[in-house]
Amino acid sequence: MDAWDSAVREFSKDLCAADQHYLSSTKPEDILKDITDFEHERRSSSKSRNVSARLQPLLNAINGYGKALDVYANASSVLPPIWGSIRVLILTAKRFNDFFPRIVDTLERIGDVLPRYATYATLFSAHDSVREALEKAYLQILQFIAQAMKVLTASTGRTIAAAVRNSFDEAFEISLAQMRRYRELVEDKTRLAIMIEQMEEKERAEIERLRAAENRIRVERLEAMANERLKYDAKTWLNARKCNDERSLLDDSRLEGSCEWILHRVEIKQWLENPDNQVLWVHGAPGCGKSYLYSNIVTFLEKEKPTTYFLFCGGDKRRITLSSLFRSWCLQLVEIYPQALQYVQDVKENNGNPIATDSEIMKILEAVLDNVPSYYLTADAADECIEQHELLKSLSRVPTRFKILITSRAPPNNSKGGRGLHLPTNTFEIQPTHSQDDISRFIVRSLEETQRICTATKQGERSIND
Repeated sequence: MDAWDSAVREFSKDLCAADQHYLSSTKPEDILKDITDFEHERRSSSKSRNVSARLQPLLNAINGYGKALDVYANASSVLPPIWGSIRVLILTAKRFNDFFPRIVDTLERIGDVLPRYATYATLFSAHDSVREALEKAYLQILQFIAQAMKVLTASTGRTIAAAVRNSFDEAFEISLAQMRRYRELVEDKTRLAIMIEQMEEKERAEIERLRAAENRIRVERLEAMANERLKYDAKTWLNARKCNDERSLLDDSRLEGSCEWILHRVEIKQWLENPDNQVLWVHGAPGCGKSYLYSNIVTFLEKEKPTTYFLFCGGDKRRITLSSLFRSWCLQLVEIYPQALQYVQDVKENNGNPIATDSEIMKILEAVLDNVPSYYLTADAADECIEQHELLKSLSRVPTRFKILITSRAPPNNSKGGRGLHLPTNTFEIQPTHSQDDISRFIVRSLEETQRICTATKQGERSIND
């Protein structure tokens, strides 16, 4: 405010005591009263009418600027000199009959070009460049009025000489042009400030978005960790045998291209395509390759929809019971369908057993089968299950939307326990002729491998002799 204080001192140094009092104590209503009194005195003159209405935009603009200063600084040291200088100018100009209307026109034009604080209110306190440009625009008022007062106080009588008028007009146009430049400067600074705020807002939004994304990732990671912990606890509690290694061994040791023939059998296609055929029971003599065929069918089914598998084995006590089958199926369902974990948790927490009982396993399996989409339930070597009759009874309770694949040495009706399976069942018996191509492929592959080994051995012997 150094420039402002300097302008006030320059303006007031030649004023009389009364005018100096006006300079420090005038309010907008004082100016309006002076104008009203003047209009009343000169009501017969058309040039003196509606002066208050014409000057109201100027007073409003200055008043708005004062409100801005009250937010940012103390307006009491700035506004009175503006009000006071305008009042002193009006009171001084009143004695010049022909020049007063020109003063009114001048002040009116100033009011038209002044920047309106309301347009820049949100930027005033936050951006120094906007505030400084506004200050310069309003400082120009005081500087112009100081020039006008010099013209008026230098004149005698009640008229202003033509040369003085011209000098006044020239000085005013220069001041007005300067005010316009300040207004343009305010507008430029405002546009820049808005751009800066938009950039800052965009940056803040981006930072907030990144922070939200980081928080979301953190929450998801924590949820995933908690879910993995729940899965681990559930798997431990289910005490299940998944048969992953046995399945992988079958897949890895099966010759490429072998066992493909079974996928083209009409029995397979009917089972897959006919909704009334729920069970496919593949049976055959020992050593006919049932497990390899089973593994290949499961691989094919997994490409279509989720598939559970299990390989009974008489030599593994954890793979000979009905409970071991259902425990494995439950474990795989938890891995396939996340919602299945909730059923495990509900039963686990309600009963509190350290290891799931067989009845709890059945309860979980029934709940899951009632609430998850359809998929394939499969088991290999069912003849090695020591509870075949219970197996058949349990399979009979599986909802019809689930397809079931079983392999064994004998068909279900000839299995131990008799006729316990009460479901629409397709059976397929593996005949020796079905595997002729696979056997031929195996022999050729074995001979090639033997020849490769022999060739490598001979090359090794020659290397040693050399």
